[in-house]
Amino acid sequence: MTLLSEWSRLKKQLEQQDSKVLEHLITAYGQSYSRLTPEIEALIEKMEADLASGKLTKQTVAKSAAFKNLIREVERELTDYSGYLKTEAATAADVAGRSGLSGGKFLMLAALADAIGVSIADMPREAVKSAPPDALAFLADYLRKDGPLYQRIDGLSGYHAEQIANGILERVGQGLNPREIAKEITNLYGMGLTDSMRNVRTVQLYAYRGANLEVMKSNSEVVQGWIWSAELDDATCPVCVAESGTVHSLDETMDAHYNCRCSPLPWVVGADNPISTTGETWLNNQNEITQKEVLGGKFYGWKNGDFALQDIIDNYQSDTFGNMLVEKPLKDIIK
Repeated sequence: MTLLSEWSRLKKQLEQQDSKVLEHLITAYGQSYSRLTPEIEALIEKMEADLASGKLTKQTVAKSAAFKNLIREVERELTDYSGYLKTEAATAADVAGRSGLSGGKFLMLAALADAIGVSIADMPREAVKSAPPDALAFLADYLRKDGPLYQRIDGLSGYHAEQIANGILERVGQGLNPREIAKEITNLYGMGLTDSMRNVRTVQLYAYRGANLEVMKSNSEVVQGWIWSAELDDATCPVCVAESGTVHSLDETMDAHYNCRCSPLPWVVGADNPISTTGETWLNNQNEITQKEVLGGKFYGWKNGDFALQDIIDNYQSDTFGNMLVEKPLKDIIK
């Protein structure tokens, strides 16, 4: 189908944009970590000296100037990074939103082309209405300076500095060698990057999907709703598998989870559902290896018929993104 081919093409474009943004985040974060090298080395040398003299304890580390200097510099670096991150998030959301408006028009053209049986090249561009000038106004809710996204970013430094401090002391208490602790500091610092990428990527994807929906709403006379479309493989989360192919009204938002790469496809009046194979049907047709990869510990209960695939979907209220669909714990499915 033309629509699915167009969706695949646009998805690759979005992934390229996403990769560039994440590359910038990773580079800047790596630079911030490299500036901490003197403080990390000073702490490790202090711990090695204490270890050699039999005085290495959580208390001696916590009271040391080297430990305090490191945590202070960690918080300072992460505070600086947070300012950079807010700028990147706003820019990425704006670019993704504009791409979503453009991509939404191409998806509409492809959906109409499929409905009347012609190629997208034969569809006049004026057949699809553009979204109104304020179509990206919804982004203001995500990008308010006093909004939850920026508050979360502002909390990055304090939260992760505390995690790193507690992590160092915990590993000292576990008896790890100072050089092993140095490796753990790298891992702990990396958690801030993971958190940063998750939030920027999610607001970017929400901007793109929201813009897609704005184009559909502008063409509501020929669009009866939208279809949840997921790229199905053994790495697809079970929530997205369960949702793939489901039908939604234009009044519904796409309540995806963090990092979700699913998309809404326009469902033209009088046309068949463009997703001919639902996620549930796809999963039923897979071998047990793939089914276990998707469902994890829920596989046996699902296979035994203890619950349906849709039963694994739960709702989570995010301060930043509103309602999000998440995977329900097994204990809450089978009671």
